[in-house]
Amino acid sequence: MVDKTIFYEQGSFPDEAWITKAAFLASTDNHQVSEGTHNFVIDTYLAPNDYTCDKIYSYYPGNTTQKVTDALNDGRSLAIYSGHGGTDYWADGPVFYQSNVNALTNDGMYPFVCSHACLTNQFTVGECFGETWLRAPHKGGLAFWGATTYSYWDEDDILERSMFKSWWEDGIETIGGMTNMGLYYLYQHYGGGGMSKYYFEEYNVLGDSSVKIWRGTPNSPPDVPDKPIGPATGNIGVEYTFTTSTTDPESSDVFYMVSWGDAVSDWLGPYSSGETVIFKHTWTVIGDYNITVKAKDSEGVESGWSEDSLITILALPRIEIGAITGGFGVTAVIKNVGGATASDVAWSISINSGIVLLGRVTTRNISTISPGSRTKVKTDFVFGFGSVDIIVTAGDVNKTATALLLGPFILKVQ
Repeated sequence: MVDKTIFYEQGSFPDEAWITKAAFLASTDNHQVSEGTHNFVIDTYLAPNDYTCDKIYSYYPGNTTQKVTDALNDGRSLAIYSGHGGTDYWADGPVFYQSNVNALTNDGMYPFVCSHACLTNQFTVGECFGETWLRAPHKGGLAFWGATTYSYWDEDDILERSMFKSWWEDGIETIGGMTNMGLYYLYQHYGGGGMSKYYFEEYNVLGDSSVKIWRGTPNSPPDVPDKPIGPATGNIGVEYTFTTSTTDPESSDVFYMVSWGDAVSDWLGPYSSGETVIFKHTWTVIGDYNITVKAKDSEGVESGWSEDSLITILALPRIEIGAITGGFGVTAVIKNVGGATASDVAWSISINSGIVLLGRVTTRNISTISPGSRTKVKTDFVFGFGSVDIIVTAGDVNKTATALLLGPFILKVQ
Protein backbone atom coordinates (compact mmCIF):
# COMPACT_ATOMS: atom_id res chain seq x y z
CA MET A 1 0.00 0.00 0.00
CA VAL A 2 2.80 2.41 0.90
CA ASP A 3 4.71 1.63 -2.29
CA LYS A 4 1.61 2.26 -4.41
CA THR A 5 0.85 5.50 -2.57
CA ILE A 6 4.35 6.91 -3.01
CA PHE A 7 4.44 5.89 -6.66
CA TYR A 8 1.08 7.55 -7.29
CA GLU A 9 2.04 10.78 -5.51
CA GLN A 10 5.27 11.14 -7.48
CA GLY A 11 3.26 11.12 -10.71
CA SER A 12 6.03 9.70 -12.91
CA PHE A 13 3.80 7.60 -15.15
CA PRO A 14 5.09 6.19 -18.46
CA ASP A 15 1.70 6.99 -19.99
CA GLU A 16 -0.63 9.54 -18.41
CA ALA A 17 -3.72 8.77 -20.49
CA TRP A 18 -5.26 6.60 -17.75
CA ILE A 19 -5.55 9.62 -15.42
CA THR A 20 -8.54 10.96 -17.35
CA LYS A 21 -10.31 7.61 -17.63
CA ALA A 22 -12.91 6.29 -15.18
CA ALA A 23 -15.03 3.17 -14.81
CA PHE A 24 -18.59 3.39 -13.45
CA LEU A 25 -20.31 0.17 -12.41
CA ALA A 26 -24.08 0.11 -11.77
CA SER A 27 -26.48 -2.53 -10.45
CA THR A 28 -29.43 -4.25 -12.05
CA ASP A 29 -31.55 -3.74 -8.94
CA ASN A 30 -32.80 -0.14 -8.75
CA HIS A 31 -30.75 0.58 -11.85
CA GLN A 32 -32.58 3.85 -12.44
CA VAL A 33 -31.03 5.21 -9.23
CA SER A 34 -27.50 3.83 -9.61
CA GLU A 35 -27.30 4.69 -13.31
CA GLY A 36 -28.89 8.09 -12.75
CA THR A 37 -26.34 8.99 -10.11
CA HIS A 38 -23.43 7.91 -12.28
CA ASN A 39 -24.77 9.71 -15.33
CA PHE A 40 -25.18 12.91 -13.35
CA VAL A 41 -21.57 13.01 -12.11
CA ILE A 42 -20.23 11.98 -15.52
CA ASP A 43 -22.22 14.63 -17.39
CA THR A 44 -21.76 17.36 -14.76
CA TYR A 45 -18.14 16.96 -13.75
CA LEU A 46 -16.10 14.44 -15.75
CA ALA A 47 -17.15 14.70 -19.40
CA PRO A 48 -16.79 18.54 -19.38
CA ASN A 49 -13.25 18.02 -18.11
CA ASP A 50 -12.34 15.64 -20.93
CA TYR A 51 -12.64 12.38 -18.99
CA THR A 52 -13.48 9.18 -20.84
CA CYS A 53 -15.92 7.17 -18.74
CA ASP A 54 -16.94 3.52 -19.04
CA LYS A 55 -20.59 2.88 -18.22
CA ILE A 56 -20.50 -0.77 -17.20
CA TYR A 57 -24.16 -0.97 -16.21
CA SER A 58 -25.26 -4.54 -15.52
CA TYR A 59 -28.86 -3.91 -16.58
CA TYR A 60 -27.63 -4.03 -20.17
CA PRO A 61 -26.19 -7.13 -21.89
CA GLY A 62 -22.44 -7.45 -22.32
CA ASN A 63 -21.45 -5.58 -19.19
CA THR A 64 -19.67 -8.48 -17.52
CA THR A 65 -16.99 -9.07 -14.94
CA GLN A 66 -14.47 -9.46 -17.75
CA LYS A 67 -15.37 -6.04 -19.10
CA VAL A 68 -14.61 -4.55 -15.65
CA THR A 69 -11.28 -6.40 -15.55
CA ASP A 70 -10.35 -5.24 -19.05
CA ALA A 71 -11.14 -1.62 -18.23
CA LEU A 72 -9.11 -1.62 -15.01
CA ASN A 73 -6.16 -3.40 -16.62
CA ASP A 74 -6.17 -0.74 -19.33
CA GLY A 75 -5.85 1.90 -16.60
CA ARG A 76 -8.60 3.85 -14.82
CA SER A 77 -7.99 6.53 -12.18
CA LEU A 78 -11.52 6.09 -10.74
CA ALA A 79 -13.58 2.97 -10.16
CA ILE A 80 -17.05 3.94 -8.91
CA TYR A 81 -19.56 1.23 -7.99
CA SER A 82 -23.20 1.57 -6.96
CA GLY A 83 -25.16 -1.54 -6.12
CA HIS A 84 -25.34 -4.47 -3.72
CA GLY A 85 -22.23 -5.65 -1.92
CA GLY A 86 -20.85 -8.07 0.61
CA THR A 87 -17.74 -8.27 2.74
CA ASP A 88 -15.78 -9.89 -0.09
CA TYR A 89 -17.33 -8.69 -3.38
CA TRP A 90 -19.55 -6.44 -5.45
CA ALA A 91 -22.67 -8.54 -5.71
CA ASP A 92 -25.05 -7.11 -8.30
CA GLY A 93 -24.51 -7.07 -12.04
CA PRO A 94 -20.81 -7.14 -13.01
CA VAL A 95 -19.95 -9.27 -9.98
CA PHE A 96 -16.40 -8.65 -8.80
CA TYR A 97 -14.76 -10.79 -6.11
CA GLN A 98 -11.53 -10.47 -4.15
CA SER A 99 -10.08 -13.05 -6.51
CA ASN A 100 -10.86 -10.74 -9.44
CA VAL A 101 -8.97 -7.91 -7.72
CA ASN A 102 -5.97 -10.15 -7.09
CA ALA A 103 -5.99 -11.23 -10.75
CA LEU A 104 -5.70 -7.65 -12.08
CA THR A 105 -2.59 -6.56 -14.00
CA ASN A 106 -2.93 -2.79 -13.62
CA ASP A 107 0.59 -2.22 -12.29
CA GLY A 108 1.25 1.52 -11.92
CA MET A 109 -2.35 2.53 -12.70
CA TYR A 110 -4.09 2.45 -9.33
CA PRO A 111 -7.63 3.87 -9.10
CA PHE A 112 -9.39 5.57 -6.24
CA VAL A 113 -12.19 3.07 -5.60
CA CYS A 114 -15.58 4.28 -4.31
CA SER A 115 -17.98 1.56 -3.23
CA HIS A 116 -21.56 2.70 -2.71
CA ALA A 117 -22.68 -0.68 -1.43
CA CYS A 118 -23.29 -2.62 1.74
CA LEU A 119 -20.52 -4.22 3.81
CA THR A 120 -17.57 -3.90 1.43
CA ASN A 121 -15.54 -2.01 4.05
CA GLN A 122 -16.49 -4.23 7.02
CA PHE A 123 -13.93 -4.15 9.84
CA THR A 124 -14.92 -7.40 11.56
CA VAL A 125 -13.68 -9.82 8.89
CA GLY A 126 -10.09 -10.92 8.39
CA GLU A 127 -9.74 -9.11 5.07
CA CYS A 128 -12.68 -7.22 3.66
CA PHE A 129 -13.17 -6.36 -0.01
CA GLY A 130 -11.79 -2.84 0.47
CA GLU A 131 -8.61 -4.15 2.08
CA THR A 132 -7.95 -6.47 -0.86
CA TRP A 133 -7.78 -3.51 -3.25
CA LEU A 134 -5.02 -1.97 -1.13
CA ARG A 135 -3.11 -5.12 -0.19
CA ALA A 136 -2.74 -6.47 -3.72
CA PRO A 137 0.90 -5.70 -4.69
CA HIS A 138 1.49 -3.86 -7.98
CA LYS A 139 -2.21 -4.00 -8.79
CA GLY A 140 -5.60 -3.15 -7.31
CA GLY A 141 -6.35 0.31 -5.98
CA LEU A 142 -4.78 3.36 -4.39
CA ALA A 143 -7.48 3.90 -1.77
CA PHE A 144 -10.94 2.53 -1.03
CA TRP A 145 -14.00 4.40 0.24
CA GLY A 146 -16.85 2.23 1.37
CA ALA A 147 -19.41 1.31 4.02
CA THR A 148 -18.74 -0.89 7.03
CA THR A 149 -22.36 -1.97 7.23
CA TYR A 150 -25.61 -1.54 5.24
CA SER A 151 -26.07 1.45 2.95
CA TYR A 152 -29.19 2.83 1.24
CA TRP A 153 -30.09 3.87 -2.30
CA ASP A 154 -31.22 7.46 -1.74
CA GLU A 155 -28.44 8.37 0.68
CA ASP A 156 -25.81 6.80 -1.57
CA ASP A 157 -27.15 8.85 -4.47
CA ILE A 158 -26.73 12.08 -2.48
CA LEU A 159 -23.30 11.01 -1.20
CA GLU A 160 -21.83 10.23 -4.61
CA ARG A 161 -23.08 13.48 -6.12
CA SER A 162 -21.75 15.39 -3.10
CA MET A 163 -18.29 13.87 -3.20
CA PHE A 164 -17.85 14.89 -6.85
CA LYS A 165 -19.23 18.34 -6.07
CA SER A 166 -16.64 18.85 -3.34
CA TRP A 167 -13.90 17.68 -5.71
CA TRP A 168 -14.79 19.71 -8.80
CA GLU A 169 -16.76 22.70 -7.49
CA ASP A 170 -14.98 23.27 -4.18
CA GLY A 171 -11.56 22.25 -5.47
CA ILE A 172 -10.91 19.80 -2.63
CA GLU A 173 -8.42 17.36 -4.13
CA THR A 174 -7.41 15.14 -1.22
CA ILE A 175 -9.20 11.85 -0.71
CA GLY A 176 -10.02 12.64 2.91
CA GLY A 177 -11.12 16.17 2.13
CA MET A 178 -13.51 15.29 -0.67
CA THR A 179 -15.06 12.35 1.20
CA ASN A 180 -15.56 14.33 4.40
CA MET A 181 -17.07 17.24 2.48
CA GLY A 182 -19.33 14.80 0.65
CA LEU A 183 -20.59 13.54 4.00
CA TYR A 184 -21.12 17.11 5.16
CA TYR A 185 -23.22 17.89 2.09
CA LEU A 186 -25.28 14.78 2.89
CA TYR A 187 -25.71 16.10 6.44
CA GLN A 188 -26.92 19.43 5.04
CA HIS A 189 -29.30 17.71 2.60
CA TYR A 190 -31.04 15.88 5.44
CA GLY A 191 -30.76 18.76 7.89
CA GLY A 192 -28.70 16.60 10.18
CA GLY A 193 -31.51 14.10 10.52
CA GLY A 194 -32.39 10.79 8.94
CA MET A 195 -29.32 8.62 8.33
CA SER A 196 -26.80 11.49 8.67
CA LYS A 197 -24.98 10.23 11.77
CA TYR A 198 -25.17 6.64 10.56
CA TYR A 199 -23.46 7.59 7.29
CA PHE A 200 -20.70 9.50 9.06
CA GLU A 201 -20.03 6.38 11.09
CA GLU A 202 -20.20 3.75 8.38
CA TYR A 203 -18.40 5.35 5.41
CA ASN A 204 -14.63 5.23 5.83
CA VAL A 205 -11.47 5.56 3.76
CA LEU A 206 -8.84 2.84 3.61
CA GLY A 207 -5.51 4.21 2.44
CA ASP A 208 -3.77 7.57 2.78
CA SER A 209 -6.45 10.26 3.05
CA SER A 210 -3.91 13.03 2.40
CA VAL A 211 -3.27 11.95 -1.19
CA LYS A 212 -4.40 14.34 -3.91
CA ILE A 213 -6.22 12.68 -6.77
CA TRP A 214 -4.73 13.56 -10.14
CA ARG A 215 -7.15 15.18 -12.56
CA GLY A 216 -5.33 15.79 -15.79
CA THR A 217 -1.62 15.71 -16.57
CA PRO A 218 0.27 14.97 -13.36
CA ASN A 219 2.78 17.37 -11.96
CA SER A 220 6.09 15.74 -12.82
CA PRO A 221 8.88 15.74 -10.24
CA PRO A 222 12.02 17.82 -10.71
CA ASP A 223 14.86 16.15 -12.56
CA VAL A 224 17.36 14.34 -10.38
CA PRO A 225 19.82 17.06 -9.31
CA ASP A 226 23.34 17.18 -10.71
CA LYS A 227 26.10 15.48 -8.77
CA PRO A 228 27.25 17.97 -6.09
CA ILE A 229 30.48 19.71 -7.08
CA GLY A 230 33.04 20.54 -4.40
CA PRO A 231 36.45 19.61 -2.98
CA ALA A 232 37.58 16.00 -2.75
CA THR A 233 39.53 16.50 0.50
CA GLY A 234 39.16 18.79 3.47
CA ASN A 235 40.10 19.55 7.02
CA ILE A 236 38.03 19.10 10.16
CA GLY A 237 36.40 22.28 11.37
CA VAL A 238 36.49 23.99 7.99
CA GLU A 239 33.34 25.00 6.09
CA TYR A 240 33.26 23.72 2.50
CA THR A 241 31.05 24.73 -0.39
CA PHE A 242 29.24 22.45 -2.86
CA THR A 243 27.05 23.39 -5.80
CA THR A 244 24.28 21.61 -7.69
CA SER A 245 21.33 22.35 -9.93
CA THR A 246 18.14 20.81 -11.25
CA THR A 247 15.29 21.68 -13.59
CA ASP A 248 11.58 21.32 -12.91
CA PRO A 249 9.50 20.26 -15.96
CA GLU A 250 6.82 22.80 -15.04
CA SER A 251 9.45 25.48 -14.22
CA SER A 252 8.24 25.59 -10.61
CA ASP A 253 10.50 26.70 -7.79
CA VAL A 254 12.45 23.86 -6.22
CA PHE A 255 13.66 22.95 -2.74
CA TYR A 256 16.72 20.83 -1.94
CA MET A 257 17.55 18.34 0.78
CA VAL A 258 21.26 17.56 1.25
CA SER A 259 22.67 14.43 2.85
CA TRP A 260 26.18 15.32 4.04
CA GLY A 261 27.15 11.84 5.25
CA ASP A 262 27.02 12.90 8.90
CA ALA A 263 23.73 14.84 8.80
CA VAL A 264 20.74 15.52 6.56
CA SER A 265 19.50 19.06 6.02
CA ASP A 266 15.94 20.30 6.16
CA TRP A 267 14.33 21.32 2.86
CA LEU A 268 16.25 24.39 1.69
CA GLY A 269 14.83 27.00 -0.65
CA PRO A 270 12.92 27.91 -2.68
CA TYR A 271 15.25 28.33 -5.65
CA SER A 272 14.41 28.97 -9.29
CA SER A 273 14.31 26.03 -11.65
CA GLY A 274 17.72 25.69 -13.32
CA GLU A 275 19.48 27.94 -10.80
CA THR A 276 22.93 26.85 -9.59
CA VAL A 277 22.65 26.69 -5.81
CA ILE A 278 25.37 26.74 -3.15
CA PHE A 279 25.33 24.71 0.05
CA LYS A 280 27.93 24.77 2.84
CA HIS A 281 28.86 22.27 5.53
CA THR A 282 31.50 21.68 8.20
CA TRP A 283 32.70 18.24 9.32
CA THR A 284 34.15 17.73 12.80
CA VAL A 285 35.29 14.11 12.55
CA ILE A 286 37.85 12.67 10.13
CA GLY A 287 36.56 10.16 7.59
CA ASP A 288 35.03 9.68 4.14
CA TYR A 289 31.63 11.29 3.51
CA ASN A 290 29.22 10.75 0.62
CA ILE A 291 27.28 13.87 -0.32
CA THR A 292 24.02 13.56 -2.23
CA VAL A 293 21.02 15.80 -2.83
CA LYS A 294 17.41 15.52 -3.94
CA ALA A 295 14.81 18.10 -4.94
CA LYS A 296 11.08 18.70 -4.62
CA ASP A 297 8.80 21.18 -6.35
CA SER A 298 6.33 23.60 -4.81
CA GLU A 299 3.66 20.86 -4.83
CA GLY A 300 5.88 18.57 -2.77
CA VAL A 301 6.64 16.11 -5.58
CA GLU A 302 10.17 14.77 -5.03
CA SER A 303 12.99 13.70 -7.32
CA GLY A 304 15.33 10.83 -6.64
CA TRP A 305 18.70 11.27 -4.94
CA SER A 306 21.62 12.51 -7.04
CA GLU A 307 24.87 10.71 -7.72
CA ASP A 308 27.21 10.83 -4.70
CA SER A 309 30.22 13.08 -4.31
CA LEU A 310 32.97 11.90 -1.94
CA ILE A 311 34.94 14.15 0.37
CA THR A 312 37.71 12.84 2.61
CA ILE A 313 38.04 14.83 5.83
CA LEU A 314 41.51 14.74 7.39
CA ALA A 315 43.16 16.08 10.53
CA LEU A 316 45.53 18.63 8.92
CA PRO A 317 47.35 21.65 10.26
CA ARG A 318 45.80 24.97 9.29
CA ILE A 319 47.67 28.20 9.85
CA GLU A 320 46.01 31.52 10.58
CA ILE A 321 47.56 34.89 11.35
CA GLY A 322 46.11 36.64 14.37
CA ALA A 323 46.68 40.12 15.72
CA ILE A 324 49.41 42.36 14.30
CA THR A 325 50.67 44.88 16.86
CA GLY A 326 53.30 47.57 16.98
CA GLY A 327 55.64 49.03 19.53
CA PHE A 328 59.36 48.40 19.38
CA GLY A 329 59.10 46.63 16.03
CA VAL A 330 56.20 44.54 14.69
CA THR A 331 54.73 41.53 16.51
CA ALA A 332 52.31 39.02 14.93
CA VAL A 333 50.48 35.98 16.29
CA ILE A 334 50.72 32.72 14.27
CA LYS A 335 48.00 30.17 15.11
CA ASN A 336 47.40 26.52 14.19
CA VAL A 337 43.61 26.08 14.08
CA GLY A 338 43.78 22.68 12.35
CA GLY A 339 43.71 19.15 13.74
CA ALA A 340 47.38 18.17 13.38
CA THR A 341 50.79 19.61 14.29
CA ALA A 342 52.25 22.09 11.83
CA SER A 343 55.96 21.61 11.20
CA ASP A 344 58.66 23.90 9.82
CA VAL A 345 56.36 26.89 9.30
CA ALA A 346 58.16 29.62 7.35
CA TRP A 347 57.16 33.15 8.28
CA SER A 348 58.14 36.67 7.29
CA ILE A 349 57.25 40.24 8.15
CA SER A 350 57.80 42.87 5.48
CA ILE A 351 57.67 46.63 5.99
CA ASN A 352 57.22 48.59 2.80
CA SER A 353 56.90 52.26 1.73
CA GLY A 354 58.05 55.17 3.85
CA ILE A 355 61.76 55.50 4.53
CA VAL A 356 62.92 52.18 6.00
CA LEU A 357 66.60 52.25 6.83
CA LEU A 358 66.83 49.00 8.83
CA GLY A 359 64.74 45.83 9.23
CA ARG A 360 62.71 45.96 6.02
CA VAL A 361 62.22 42.16 6.01
CA THR A 362 62.47 39.60 8.79
CA THR A 363 62.29 35.89 7.94
CA ARG A 364 62.37 32.84 10.21
CA ASN A 365 60.98 29.31 10.65
CA ILE A 366 58.85 27.87 13.46
CA SER A 367 59.78 24.25 14.08
CA THR A 368 56.33 23.09 15.31
CA ILE A 369 52.94 24.51 16.28
CA SER A 370 50.59 22.08 18.04
CA PRO A 371 46.85 21.99 17.19
CA GLY A 372 45.12 24.86 18.95
CA SER A 373 48.40 26.55 19.86
CA ARG A 374 49.77 29.94 18.91
CA THR A 375 53.15 31.63 18.92
CA LYS A 376 54.33 35.21 18.56
CA VAL A 377 56.87 36.31 15.98
CA LYS A 378 58.65 39.64 15.88
CA THR A 379 60.77 41.68 13.50
CA ASP A 380 64.42 42.37 13.94
CA PHE A 381 65.42 45.93 14.79
CA VAL A 382 63.52 48.36 12.59
CA PHE A 383 64.35 52.00 11.93
CA GLY A 384 62.77 54.52 9.59
CA PHE A 385 60.09 57.16 9.07
CA GLY A 386 56.68 57.51 7.40
CA SER A 387 53.53 55.55 6.66
CA VAL A 388 54.24 51.93 5.91
CA ASP A 389 52.48 48.76 4.79
CA ILE A 390 53.04 45.61 6.84
CA ILE A 391 52.77 42.17 5.25
CA VAL A 392 52.86 39.12 7.51
CA THR A 393 53.22 35.73 5.83
CA ALA A 394 53.07 32.30 7.48
CA GLY A 395 53.11 29.23 5.30
CA ASP A 396 50.74 29.98 2.43
CA VAL A 397 48.62 32.61 4.21
CA ASN A 398 49.24 36.31 4.67
CA LYS A 399 47.73 39.29 6.39
CA THR A 400 48.29 43.01 5.87
CA ALA A 401 48.16 46.13 8.00
CA THR A 402 49.19 49.79 7.86
CA ALA A 403 51.15 51.73 10.45
CA LEU A 404 53.32 54.77 11.16
CA LEU A 405 57.05 54.15 11.47
CA LEU A 406 58.73 56.65 13.76
CA GLY A 407 62.35 55.72 14.34
CA PRO A 408 62.36 52.24 15.93
CA PHE A 409 58.69 52.44 16.87
CA ILE A 410 55.67 51.12 15.02
CA LEU A 411 52.61 53.20 15.84
CA LYS A 412 48.91 53.27 14.86
CA VAL A 413 48.73 49.74 13.48
CA GLN A 414 45.48 49.16 11.59
